[in-house]
Amino acid sequence: MTPSRIGFIATHFNGTDRVSLESACWSRVLTDMGHECFFFTGESDEPEERTVIVPEADSHHPDVELINHELYDADMRSSKTSGMIQALRFHIKQHLHQFIHTFDINILIVENALSLPVNIPLGLALTELIAETGIPT
Repeated sequence: MTPSRIGFIATHFNGTDRVSLESACWSRVLTDMGHECFFFTGESDEPEERTVIVPEADSHHPDVELINHELYDADMRSSKTSGMIQALRFHIKQHLHQFIHTFDINILIVENALSLPVNIPLGLALTELIAETGIPT
């Protein structure tokens, strides 16, 4: 078996929430199997040398919370909100490309960012990245 370089992606990897604990468990198992694991997130307690922190990837970032308020608490989305979503999507996507390049990632494991709408710009950035690169996810 050829070892893989696996990139975990989530809004945060810290504490004792389900996603953080599950990701830590999978990372240990995969590392024990000879793979290398790296992390892309908005907040983390994972090893610094294996982690890229982009604050806007966190679901509690002020801009993301503002977007969520505009999307879920209003009847219509303003063009300003659309612009914020697109700007953050672009920013996060640039950092995702850099993460993949820097750590030579060849597989992504995405924790909830594609299934739960807690950070829409992160979900959009990931969707585009996966479609454009074909990286196994």
